[in-house]
Formats: sequence, C-alpha cells, structure tokens
Amino acid sequence: MVTILLATSVYYSSNSSITLASTGVDGVKAKLQSYNYSHMYVRNANFDVRIDDNVTPETDSQWVLVPGLANSKEGYVSIQSANHPGYYLRHWDYDFRLEKNDGTAIFAEDATFKMVPGLADPSYTSFQSYNYPTRYIRHYNYLLRLDEIVTNLDREDATFRVIDGSSVDPDKPDDSVIVTNPVVRRRADPWVYRHTDGYYYMTASVPEYDRIELRRAKTLQGLSTATPKTIWRRHSSGIMGGHIWAPEIHFIDGKWYIYFSAGTSANYFDIRLYVLECPDSNPLTGSWVEKGQLKTNWESFTLDATTFEHNGTRYLVWAQKDPKIASNSNIYIAKMNGPLAITGSQVMIASPQYSWEKVGYAVNEGPAVLKKNGKIFITFSASATDSNYCMGLLTASDTANLLDPKSWYKSPNPVFQSNTSTGQYGPGHNSFTTSPDGKVDIMVYHARNYRDITGEPLYDPNRHTRAQIVNWNADGTPDFGIPVADGTNVIYIPPQTPTPIPTNSATPNDLIYGDINGDNSVNSTDLTILERYLLGRTVPTSPNWRQASDLNLDGNINSTDFTILKRYILGRIKALPWVN
Repeated sequence: MVTILLATSVYYSSNSSITLASTGVDGVKAKLQSYNYSHMYVRNANFDVRIDDNVTPETDSQWVLVPGLANSKEGYVSIQSANHPGYYLRHWDYDFRLEKNDGTAIFAEDATFKMVPGLADPSYTSFQSYNYPTRYIRHYNYLLRLDEIVTNLDREDATFRVIDGSSVDPDKPDDSVIVTNPVVRRRADPWVYRHTDGYYYMTASVPEYDRIELRRAKTLQGLSTATPKTIWRRHSSGIMGGHIWAPEIHFIDGKWYIYFSAGTSANYFDIRLYVLECPDSNPLTGSWVEKGQLKTNWESFTLDATTFEHNGTRYLVWAQKDPKIASNSNIYIAKMNGPLAITGSQVMIASPQYSWEKVGYAVNEGPAVLKKNGKIFITFSASATDSNYCMGLLTASDTANLLDPKSWYKSPNPVFQSNTSTGQYGPGHNSFTTSPDGKVDIMVYHARNYRDITGEPLYDPNRHTRAQIVNWNADGTPDFGIPVADGTNVIYIPPQTPTPIPTNSATPNDLIYGDINGDNSVNSTDLTILERYLLGRTVPTSPNWRQASDLNLDGNINSTDFTILKRYILGRIKALPWVN
C-alpha cells in the first residue's frame, strides 16, 4: 500500500509501484493507466473522456488528484484536469464529461470518488462513485462510463494504475532494472532482445493467436506502456491461417528476422515454422516481408524456433513431433545456412523422459539459449500449459560438438516451476536478456497468478509476461530461483560509490532505522527515496537520513541497505538494523 499525500488529508493507493508526493494545495499530478489496455490512458478529448494511446498533447492524459469535493475524508478524491484547471471528471447520466466546477452540491457529489483496491487486481486501483456506491468508473468501447460491475471483464475495465505524474520518466534509460510484475499482461511466450541501439524489443503470443505484435522501450518496465505495433496478421486462408505462436525477433547480418509458428486455416494446430524479414533499421516502422517456411528434415508439428551463433556457426534450435516417438514434441538442433534455412541433419538433444515433463502432455518445447562460464545452457518448457508447466535445463560445454546428442546433459529435476508461496503458476517459455550495462542476466517468462483453470489452458488468456534476475552458482551454472510474486521487483541497481557515515556522528536516541524521510514510520516511501538516492536522482533532506539508511551498520549506504529495507517492508526481516 502506498501513501498518497494530499493538501488536507492522507489517501491510499493499492498500487505499490509508485509513490505520489504532495504538490501542495493543488493536489497530486497523476496519469491513469488502463489495466487491460496497458498502452492506453484516461484522457480528455474535447471535454469528453476516454482511454487512448499516443495521447497528444500529453497533458490531456494528466490529472490532479485533490481531496474529494463532496467528501474530503480519507480515501476520497476528485479528479481535476491538469491542462484545464477547475474542470473535473464528472458523471452525468452514467456518462463522463470534463466540466467546470459550478460550486453546486450535485456537481461535487458527481465528481467525487473513493479510491479502492483494484477490482481485477488489488495491486491496482478502482474508483467507486460517491453518490452511486454500487457503480465504478470503467471504460466501455474506449469511453468512460459509471457502471455497476458484474463480470470479470467489467472488473478489468474498472481497474487502473495510478502513475505519479511527477516521477522520473519510466522509459528513461539507466543501468538499473526495476520492474513491476507482471510487466506486460496477457502476453505469453515472451521474447525480449536488447539491441545495440539501446532498445529492448519484445514479441510474444497474443491471446487471439492471430497476429504478430512488436514493441520496444529503453527499459524493461517501459515495455509495459509501450504501444504495440501489429507488423503482420495471419492469412485469411491456407498456410499461416491458423494459430500464430511464439514469435521471436532477431537481428542477423544487418537485417531483422522474426521466427514464428503458424497453423493452417483448415487445421489451426497443423503448425510449421515461418520467417519474416525486415531490412530497415527500425523494425517498428520498417517493411516486413514473408520469407516462407523454414523447412526441417521432415514435415510434422513444428514450433518454437530460436537461433544463436557460436564460434562462427549459426544454429537453429526448435521443438518438433517425431511420429516414431511417443511424445508431443522434442528439442532439435541443426546448423543454419544463413538466417532462412538449416543445412544437414537435425539432431534430437532432448525428449520428455522424466515424470515432470509428461503431465497432461509429453512436451519439450520453447528452447532459449544462454551462453556463459564456458557452457551453453538451453532452457526448455515441459508438460501441459496449466500449473504443471515448468522449465528444464540442458547443458553443454562450449567446446563440445553441439550436434552430438551426447554433448548435452539434461538436469533430472525442473529448474523453475509453480510456487504457491509467491502465487505463480505454470512459469515457462522464457527468453534471456541483460541489464543495460550487460552485467546482469535477466530471465523473461510467462506465468499465471492462479492455479485452477476452467477449460483448455491454451485458451486461458492470463499468461502474463514477467521478469527476474538470473543468479549464478559457484560452479558456473544458473540459479533461476522461484518465480517472484506480483509487484515491484528490484532486479539490479549498479554498485554505487559507498557514502561513508561520519564516525563522529552520534546516533540520536529517537532514531528509527529505515525512516529516511523522518515521518516516524518505515514504509515504501522510504524505499523509493533510498532507491532514487542510489540512482543519483535525489538527496534525502531529513536530519538523520544517513544514519537511518545505514541498515547493516557498515558505515556505508549502498544497494545492500536497499535490499535490507525492501526485505523488512515485505516482512522477511523482523527488525532494523539488520547485521548478518
């Protein structure tokens, strides 16, 4: 829970990814991001109110949250336009308008709302009407309405993220990596590639399985609000007219390529591999050309192609059905003759052999390659796409013959799987990227935040894109840990030059460790202030902030103190200071 400080009262937002600071009597500047259309924001358009992307001017999507006109008690706000001061969101006949405050009691009531935990996700916010408490602000056909909420879709339409309008640009590049999981909702099989131009490029399977979207941002978190560009749609008939799965964007020899899996209009599951090519420097604005099927040694169910280069040779790795083997799919590797074809024989390097690979379906799919520490690691996903979905690991020496099945060792247990304590289920089909400075490896994957699914899991749309750090064991193997819980995830803050604490500084008797802003409490506001200090964006102003920030009593303020404070706020450390 994040405290929002207004001029006369304290309000609360359930969104833990932001901290809104007081801006004085005029209230708090904010943007309202749609929950189920994350690239869209609430905006005024000629005094009508709707959700839109690419809002121009941007001030049309900026609002000032002030104490409720009809009720200024805790939790109530009115939503004033940033570029039309004195004009507020006001419902009239259950429609919304941007109207000037006429000073009447009915206007005040129509323009007052209670901020409550998000109806679709309690980490977000919903706005309950003051005078019609059974109704909430929601979007419908992109227009804002005041409706009673009945269905799951209603709840999603009535849920928003309140973003601090005075905060640092979330897409401003720096070497730190801090995300709010899920990063992108309803995008499965996520592939994220960081290019030399400083952008993260992302492709993924959309729930409709009917198109290929591409988005980019200077930060991982920026992908959450980046506008997706549809660069290709499935055919209306024939090949490439069925399910479209798992697109991956790669940059090879000066051109962009997207490898994807597609069925036919006659049989959506008659899946094969296909390739798109773009010669332009910006793949979002460039022209994409179909380059046809990427043929393997035989025709069968074929999917999830990825490619990598090693010692001057390019390889393709993918999943395919072998009619002679009692499994749904196995993992294969072959050399490539350029970016559009394989050459020579394909070699099977993994097939489902352990019980955890065969729950629901006997599956090895979704390979992703990570090269490090003299090894080549390939993660893959196994079992059905419900809570049993999990990840396995193949390992080979980087000096081995990668086309020899004996070069590959399969770990006998899953390396990443569902976790009830963090509420994450069916994690898998991942990709790997890095922090901007290349010093930290990051895994991007999908998972649901609930276990039980009605119907075929493949058609449950709520596999969300998430990101977390890849740690490394002493023997040079990756440690993926467990899937982290929803919410803010500090993946990486670059090491800072430690700030020494003067040795002659006496510790005040009333010092509260972790209370960096001096308000006599320790909460996420202090965490945000410490984060911004470590990133060089601000310096705390409370008298004893240096002593309050040295949480392990080592005489320095650095990322270790940040981690300790975060763990304390999450309840994993019971008292401060903490000295291990």
